[in-house]
Formats: sequence, structure tokens, C-alpha cells
Amino acid sequence: MESPLIVVEDWAMEPPVTMRYINADHDLDFLLVYKAVRTLPSHPGRGALSIIYEGVGHKYALKPCTDDFLEHFFSCAGNLADYLAVFYPHDNAITQAVWLRLLDNFQIAAKLPHNILQTQAPVCSHAGDFSKAYDEVFRFINNILTNSHDPTSCRTQNVAHSFNMVTPRRPYLGAFKFGMKPWQQFLLNGSPGFCVEGQSRRYDIEEGMEFYAGESGEKKVKQVVVPMGALGIVQKHTERMRGFVKEMAVVKEQEGDNGQAMVARFDKNVSFIMTYSSQVPILWI
Repeated sequence: MESPLIVVEDWAMEPPVTMRYINADHDLDFLLVYKAVRTLPSHPGRGALSIIYEGVGHKYALKPCTDDFLEHFFSCAGNLADYLAVFYPHDNAITQAVWLRLLDNFQIAAKLPHNILQTQAPVCSHAGDFSKAYDEVFRFINNILTNSHDPTSCRTQNVAHSFNMVTPRRPYLGAFKFGMKPWQQFLLNGSPGFCVEGQSRRYDIEEGMEFYAGESGEKKVKQVVVPMGALGIVQKHTERMRGFVKEMAVVKEQEGDNGQAMVARFDKNVSFIMTYSSQVPILWI
């Protein structure tokens, strides 16, 4: 007989927030877990690496993580994994979002002097073991959230993004929000590329490029989908950079220099412009 799953919600709040989770030996108090994770970055035993400048050089001062901090850290990891494995599918959307936000806070606390690939700076003696255990935590969390342990599942990408301290398998592209796939961070509705009408994101290849589909002889035209979301992001950032250049040009003009030449140089070498000809996007870089 399966143990009943008990979820205790506080209905004095609007919307209600889940305060406690119970299932057999699993017993999580939301407020205790929340406080434990949120105080990780300020834990007195958390390791740190300081740079001391002296004369023309500098040296490093290492404060290693204490055993108390490591125990606290992996206790939080266990509670987060416990929630995601047992209670996450049965929780309400508001509290689910709070727990995913706690994963963000947990990752911030994991930025420690454990970079074993950085040979110039000292690291904690436990850096290698910590990094492997940390990577395993996120592999386990992704297996839970994406159901990738099921051979019939079709996971495409992770939804919990570890910055991977063991091996540099991928470039660091910035902090991701937990619970979202990487493409969703930028290309969901409301991102810069979605100001472009749907029909403008797809266009037919030029006339004469038609082909016939097999024995049916049906005439088809190939279509190409333009990643307007990604291009829109680049265009947005370029416009922002151009705004900075124009501000600098005003200062240069006040100092007696040719500020407009700076803007012209930016437009010539850096500017990213998108125009449309016969509904076909044209890129000018």
C-alpha cells in the first residue's frame, strides 16, 4: 500500500502557499528549507577567494569552505531534490515557482573557490569531489524534471542549468532561470523577434527552385524559416549599442572632437540592419 501524500496549504494567503509536504519518510517544512537556502550565500563557513594587490603585483588569499558549510549546502541540495522528486507534480503553480527560484539561489551559493581548471588561483582541497557531487545533483534534477530516466521520454534539453565546474563542456552564456529550456529564455512570446509578423518569419525560395515530390509528381516549393527571434535580439542589442555611441559622440563634440565620425564608424563596421524585399529578410552587417 502506497503512503498517502499530504500537502498542507496556508489559505490565509492569496493565492494559497504550500507550507509543508509529507509522504512516508519525506517531510519538508517550506519555511525551514526556504531560510536554509536563502542564507547559504551569507553562511560564515562559505569559502571565498580574495585578491590582494601590492605594488605592481597581486596575490590570492583563500578562505576554504568549512565542513559545517558543506554539510549545510548538501542538506539544502537533498531537500530541493526531495521536493522535485516527490512533491513537485502535486504542488500549485505559485509554490512551484518559488521552489524553482530557490534553485537559482542555490546556484548562486555554489560559486565557490572550486575552479580546478584555474591553475593560477588556489582552490579548496575538496574542490574536485565537491564539483562532481554538485554536477550529479543537477543531472539528477534534470532527470526528474524532464523524465529522461524513462526510455520512452523524448527530452530535448535540460531545464535546470548547472554552470558545470568539472569540465568546460559548453560556453557560459549567462545565468538561466530554472524551469525553462535555454531557447525559452530568449525566444518566447514577447521577446524582440516576436514583434515581427508571423508570415514574415517564413518565405519561399526564389522562383525556379521548385522540385517534384517523388512519383506523385506533385510540385512543391521549399520554404526556409528565418530565426527572427534570434535576429531580433541581435538587432535590439545593436540599437542599444548605437545609443551609447551617440551619447559618447555628444561628449566628444563638447570636447571639440568629431563625434559624428565615431557614429559613422560604428554604422560602417558594427551596425546590424534588417530590411525586407519581396517579404524576404535581408541582413546587412
